[in-house]
Amino acid sequence: MCVWRGTRITINNVKLETMKTAIAIVAIGHFKKGAEVLIKSLRIHNKNDFDIWTIGYEDVKGAFRIEPEVFNLAVADKWKESITKFTALRLPYDRIIIMDADMLCVDELPILFEDFYGFAAAQDFATQHYYKDIIDSIGLKLDVFINGGLLVFNGQNLDKLISMFDCCESYTTGDQGYLNYWRYHFDIDTKILPVEYNCALDPYWPPCKPKIIHYTDPDTKVWEYGYTGKYLKIWKQYEARD
Repeated sequence: MCVWRGTRITINNVKLETMKTAIAIVAIGHFKKGAEVLIKSLRIHNKNDFDIWTIGYEDVKGAFRIEPEVFNLAVADKWKESITKFTALRLPYDRIIIMDADMLCVDELPILFEDFYGFAAAQDFATQHYYKDIIDSIGLKLDVFINGGLLVFNGQNLDKLISMFDCCESYTTGDQGYLNYWRYHFDIDTKILPVEYNCALDPYWPPCKPKIIHYTDPDTKVWEYGYTGKYLKIWKQYEARD
């Protein structure tokens, strides 16, 4: 098992057709179980050349591992652990895809491996309902807010993203608020992925035939006892796969 500890290597003028790709998943504590099933589902549906990395302290079958970086936050955010996902940006890859452990891949994901240079994520359809007052109070004016569950980084200036942690408060008290601050304050060009690439189980999400299911129940994760939400049977089927 390879455990990476170091500084991300930046490669300029990369030929996109030869981009090295990593998919990274936080697997700390009980999220390890979600990561294990997500890894299975990614391998089943995608034959592209990519490595999978988990961010955590324990090895996960089918993945390399990087230990989480502790970032300096300006405030004691409630969900500060969610910021550890950006540890993946230190990995020596040209394309870095970060996924939440409460996701499940149920189809191939060709768009994630297309040749483009920049940043991509799917739209968040709930943010302006749940956080409208605080977003208005801080003057965050975006036509489209993105969800932090699936992120694709291709050669962005990531120092600007990390700089947000010690100067701004996240309106979501977690990673998604920082991401949208980053996009707004630095005018980051964003490729918006189709909704089926991040089909969150939220009442504000439009109906779709998912390629990635995002189990966003804030109280009970799909792998925990007592979860009774949508698509439980599908997740269990992937959990049972070898």
